Amino acid sequence: MSTRTRVALLLLLGIGLLCNPFYLWPYHADDAHELRASETTITADAATAVPVDDLPPETRTAVESAVATLESADDLPVGWYHSDQGGGHDWPRYESAEAVPMTGLSETGPPTATVEETEYLLTTVAVERSPPVLPEQFRIPVGVAGALALAFGGLLAARGTVQLTTRAAWVVVSVWSGVLLATAAYDGSFAGVALTTVHEIPLVGIELSAVTGDLLGTAVWILPAVGLVLGVGFRRERWRSGVGGTGELLSVLALLAVTWPFTLPGGALGFLIGQDRTP
Repeated sequence: MSTRTRVALLLLLGIGLLCNPFYLWPYHADDAHELRASETTITADAATAVPVDDLPPETRTAVESAVATLESADDLPVGWYHSDQGGGHDWPRYESAEAVPMTGLSETGPPTATVEETEYLLTTVAVERSPPVLPEQFRIPVGVAGALALAFGGLLAARGTVQLTTRAAWVVVSVWSGVLLATAAYDGSFAGVALTTVHEIPLVGIELSAVTGDLLGTAVWILPAVGLVLGVGFRRERWRSGVGGTGELLSVLALLAVTWPFTLPGGALGFLIGQDRTP
């Protein structure tokens, strides 16, 4: 395979991983709404409790689906179902509160319906939307893979190899940082890409705003790319040959001691693809 072909494939892979409905899912979109059913203890009069067969077709289908979901949850072992969270069950879901079919249910009292002589209370619950195809926790790994593909494609085009020097490894850090910032700009906040929200500075106790906390929580994702640089540095014998000096080596070891769960994976990759030092 020619170098041009490999460059094109890497760039197309990177663009494809980052420019798709999953990665570009708008986390700032409005919540979806679910229709949920529960057996009611409310004493409903005839004007409130509506027989399910008397409801319009769309509402009847939604109510029957919600009741069927509730009944399926009742068959699970104790502790498997939590009605306040939906228990992972497929309640009927709609794009907005207005889209939930409630036509035919009482507008003056609790919306209740009678199904096979049992009264059910219908409630509409707002829930966060999940991006299509994959769970949300896969978004960052997809972004990392896309950034790596773009960086390697650019480095291959410029240098003719993807084996990294420490300087080239910092290019990977820059590309991944740019992807994170662009993603946050697209989302409208750092909350969608932050690993966690940092509420205060450790040991000092200074409280941080939510925006600052999300920004620091996002910066954690840059550590694997920094680990890549360190792995390349070890591959090129930077510290064994005394190039960086004792102070730099101690700083690197201190960073690794504190951040190794994040830097170690990147370091292993950097050591594998780093370019050997020329004698």
